[in-house]
Amino acid sequence: MIKVYLLPAIRVNGVDTVAGTEYIHNAILDVEGTEKKLIQDATPEEDFFLSTLSSMNRKATEEEETRLRDMWSEFPSYPSPRDLAAEIDELRAEINKIKKDKEVKHGLE
Repeated sequence: MIKVYLLPAIRVNGVDTVAGTEYIHNAILDVEGTEKKLIQDATPEEDFFLSTLSSMNRKATEEEETRLRDMWSEFPSYPSPRDLAAEIDELRAEINKIKKDKEVKHGLE
């Protein structure tokens, strides 16, 4: 569901950082007063976290939905060619193997 969230932002060295950036993707971010207005098609999990961070959230208007869809048409997103979760799992397995090899070498097992 496409929703609108008003999120706080912190300014550091002239750069605004919006709360919840880890949940924001393929979205429109505007300024509304002292907060940032986010328009995004959020998953239920993203909606939960963004809702807890926002001072207000609501279903997007038809005009806001159109703006977001127009942006998607103009700037389509592509899936990452990398599977970061799989890469993390592989790195963890390598670390665990190194730890185990070290324990065996030092007779800690």
